[in-house]
Amino acid sequence: MARRRHHEHTVRWVWAIGIAALAGVAMSSRRASATPAPSPGASPINPSTGRPIVTRGGHTLTDAELRDLIARHGFADAAKAFAIAKRESGGQADVIVDTRGMSAAQLLAYWGKPAAPELSAGLWQINVLANGALVPGADVDTKASALTDPDTNAATALALSHGGSSWGPWGA
Repeated sequence: MARRRHHEHTVRWVWAIGIAALAGVAMSSRRASATPAPSPGASPINPSTGRPIVTRGGHTLTDAELRDLIARHGFADAAKAFAIAKRESGGQADVIVDTRGMSAAQLLAYWGKPAAPELSAGLWQINVLANGALVPGADVDTKASALTDPDTNAATALALSHGGSSWGPWGA
């Protein structure tokens, strides 16, 4: 349940950044209990790494492309796979959320609730810190980069969801 709320908040935040950047207007706040929102188009900086917490690359799949990807990978529940990918990333294949190294207090200030550090990437926002064994690559940064490939992310989500029939890691 907590993981689902965490991912829902992540996606709302990623979308809020994108919408504010496109509209060119400042956001009033991410959430009433969260820290103030950054300037439009910017992501808060991870104080541990000095890099943005949310990194967007700009490769967004259309709904048709996402449905095709899901069909090609054979998810048992295609509708659920689609809904979760849209909730997690908005269809953005190359979004990465990196809160590694942040203290419990910094994570609480950022998320507005207790949370663990993460390095989540791609359409289904797969956390390589928790699921790295399923992802190709020598280190976590390489694994996160690999997950920005839609096919790699879909294959990993398929494995984590037991063929697309069990969405527990996403709180569903």
